[in-house]
Amino acid sequence: NSVRPDEVTYGTVLHSLAQAGMADEAERLLEFLEDAFNQSSGDDGCITPSLTVYNTVLNALANSHEPHAPQHAESLLDRMKALSSTGKNPNVEPDAISISSVILAHARSKTRWGAERGE
Repeated sequence: NSVRPDEVTYGTVLHSLAQAGMADEAERLLEFLEDAFNQSSGDDGCITPSLTVYNTVLNALANSHEPHAPQHAESLLDRMKALSSTGKNPNVEPDAISISSVILAHARSKTRWGAERGE
C-alpha cells in the first residue's frame, strides 16, 4: 500500500513556493498536476487541480517580481477561463482573488506598462 500526495500536500508545497516567490517552480508543479489530470481515467485517484491551486500559482507569480510574471499570470487566468467555460474543469472559474493576483503581478513588475496595466 503506497502513500500518495493529496491536494493538501500539493497545496502546502505550492503555498510555500508562492511565499518564496518561486513562480517557475509553482508553474511546473501545476503543469505536472494538469498533465496527470488530463491523462487520468477519472477513477484512479488523480487530483483535480482546484481554484485554490490555481490561485496559489497566481500568488506565486505576483510574489516573484519576475519581468515575465504578469504575462504568465494573464495566460494562466485565460487558461482558467477556458477550462471553466468548456467544462473540462468547471470549478476553476477565476474569482476576485484570481483577478487581484494578476493585478498585483502587474503592479509589482516595476515597468511603466505593468503599472498602467495593473490599474
